[in-house]
Amino acid sequence: MLRVIGIGSLDELYSDIPLEVRLNRPLKVDGFASEQEVRSSIEQLFKENKSGSDYNSFLGAGIYNHYIPAAVKAIVSRTEFQTSYTPYQAEISQGLLQSLFEFESMIRDLTAVDAVNSSLYDGSTALGEAARMAVRATGKYKVIVPRNLHPDKLSVLRNYTEPVGIRLEAFGYDEETGGPDLNDLQSRLDRETAAVYCEVPSFFGTLDADVVRIPSLCHEKGALSIVGFDPISLGGLKPPGEYGADIVVAEGQSISSEMNFGGPGLGIIGCRGENLLRQIPGRLIGMTTTINGTDKAFSMVLQTREQHIRRERATS
Repeated sequence: MLRVIGIGSLDELYSDIPLEVRLNRPLKVDGFASEQEVRSSIEQLFKENKSGSDYNSFLGAGIYNHYIPAAVKAIVSRTEFQTSYTPYQAEISQGLLQSLFEFESMIRDLTAVDAVNSSLYDGSTALGEAARMAVRATGKYKVIVPRNLHPDKLSVLRNYTEPVGIRLEAFGYDEETGGPDLNDLQSRLDRETAAVYCEVPSFFGTLDADVVRIPSLCHEKGALSIVGFDPISLGGLKPPGEYGADIVVAEGQSISSEMNFGGPGLGIIGCRGENLLRQIPGRLIGMTTTINGTDKAFSMVLQTREQHIRRERATS
């Protein structure tokens, strides 16, 4: 091998490595061990680690440790899911299309909106897409967000908005309760506002009854309401669609995904009304019937990507 690569010795091969960091003695390697012995040794080493399951953890800021049923891992391990292929050919992708349709239907029922797409990259990109949806729908270029927005979300949101001229403003919060400062919000909300974004629970983890008033304040000024929600919280909280949210977004990792060192996530986005439905990015799966009308069938609908329509009109 040394001859093939044009080197005369091992010392020459390692010449770029400083002498002070080289191992100048034989590497100490213990004798052989069986698989069982190696496994036992490693398991003992692992016992020194502590995981999120060992404590009641309130950390996360969007990525949380939840129990995941064994059925989830069994289902997603099927080879049908081990692909990033988009199911353009509906006739050979009915199983995958139906699973996406069922997901959309479940989140739609949970949030009380009209339609949900079959996911985006994560909660932050869902917020960025929601802001651009609102601007396209209203023709206005100001979006108001909470001052206590997750800094990573704000960074991604700026990446989505600044290149297209969307102006971001921040409204304050009550320093005692963590709830939204509606007086500050109303002072910023005007006829030039495309949308207001709020979160339930907030980034601080607080719940405030005043949040449900924000959609009506938006509508009085001709603006849209974007609500960020935690999917788990909707087991006990009022769905955002029921108090007037026009667009809903979420990080869906907590539904059934591992923490995965902070990613990948699951971006959820949904909306009310046909006007916004025409602006929603990503994939929408619909249900129809087969050619002979005897069976249910599933396919992608309202495909507004640049490979289907003119690039300047594409939403994704």
